[in-house]
Amino acid sequence: MSDFILIFEFSREIYGDEIRMTIQKNFRILSEIIDFFLNSELPADVFLNIYYKKNRFIGSKERKLLSESFYHFIRNYILIDKLTDSLLPETSNRTAKYIIINFIISELELNTHSKLKTLSHYNKLKNSNFQVFYDLLSLFREFAPNCQIKSTIKEIRHSIYTLNENIANQSLEVEKRISAFATRYSFDKSISAYIYNNVYRDFDSMTSFAVDSFNQAKTTIRINSKKSFKERIINELKNNNIAYSISQNLPASISLEKRINMPAMQFFKKGLAEIQDEGSQIIAYALNPEPNANILDACAGAGGKTLHLSDLTQGTAKITSCDISSRKLEELQKRAKRNKFSNITTHIIKDSQKDNFFDGKNFDYVLVDAPCSGFGTIRRNPEKKYKLNMQKITQITSTQIKILEYYAQFTKIGGFLLYATCSILPDENENTVKLFLQNNPDFVAAPLKRNLDKFNLSNNLSDQDYYITILPDDFGSDGFFISLLQRQKN
Repeated sequence: MSDFILIFEFSREIYGDEIRMTIQKNFRILSEIIDFFLNSELPADVFLNIYYKKNRFIGSKERKLLSESFYHFIRNYILIDKLTDSLLPETSNRTAKYIIINFIISELELNTHSKLKTLSHYNKLKNSNFQVFYDLLSLFREFAPNCQIKSTIKEIRHSIYTLNENIANQSLEVEKRISAFATRYSFDKSISAYIYNNVYRDFDSMTSFAVDSFNQAKTTIRINSKKSFKERIINELKNNNIAYSISQNLPASISLEKRINMPAMQFFKKGLAEIQDEGSQIIAYALNPEPNANILDACAGAGGKTLHLSDLTQGTAKITSCDISSRKLEELQKRAKRNKFSNITTHIIKDSQKDNFFDGKNFDYVLVDAPCSGFGTIRRNPEKKYKLNMQKITQITSTQIKILEYYAQFTKIGGFLLYATCSILPDENENTVKLFLQNNPDFVAAPLKRNLDKFNLSNNLSDQDYYITILPDDFGSDGFFISLLQRQKN
């Protein structure tokens, strides 16, 4: 039985007033979550955390299952919204229609195929008991009384099949294929056109990327550099029956098959490892700082990369970590203490134009992990697929170049400046770096290969490559961009 059906604790053996009340309660909770979120500007994960804190009566099991259904809805929002308009126009409760269509798409496994040859592929249910499926949908009709179940299912199958066919149809105009892609995978249309023209440049690759966006992002831990730590961590994972896999790409990375209560793990409490995505880990390797270096982490956030840089230098580097969020810097300080690093200083940026903290300071290495669209993290933040558009990207890039130019001035002559984002969009990435180089002739491209060679991470890089884009479907990490520059005498 699927997770979606389990939300409603549906069992035909106990069908009656009790199960009807349970279904009504959970349907209304899910309706409220969706309604509130669609009228909120908060990221989905932040929103859910706040909602659950305010509604503590919802049990942990219910929270898990409600969250899975909510995220399934967000990942398919544009598609569901369009199907709602065309399939169930006569029912008044729009959110109820959303939930019914979301349920049908989930149960028919319509997100498991990028291209389907026949409609028969859509006839498979995750839950093999068709009667349970139809009975539960019949109960849903209390919330959308005019819903014709069998015809709705048939139309949903046909609509998604047609969209998939249009995406794959090479004789169809590119604009129409892009429009079908945007609807099918719930992306903003302007972003869909942009990633086709500037990132993937073919529909097969772009569709693989979109299908991958439906998957849950994996949890990855980065092990601090002492060799004994890895053995201790693996032993603890085994003793707790936690499935894991050792990274084939990075020297100190382990991926977990499922999310776990990380703060309860002894290796986490003792600072032997930190949660950090594999793509994010490559940033510190690309900078590859020398021991005892003076390092500025300009947009440090909660300090994942600060801690990694400290680990790479065995705690000998002098690291200054800055951010506009005092809350994030407080979290960084807690993490540094847990990792037993005493070489990190934090500084809150309130107004860079009036901040004299950096006066007279120069750094061997400057890391600018700039605020960005976060388009490389859409598995974690699926609402970005449809909330982001090219107008917002233009606003973001304007801010990015200002931040990069501000912090670049604190790079010493001969020092290195690394610019990174968790986006895969060229306007935020190589185009921003190229503009920076045009405006700042005292900076030149610095090859990444010589730094990444040390960690066996320079595959397919030439001696001239000074930037890389890590796509989410490259090896399962978030998407990232990394560029290395060096300051020379003007």
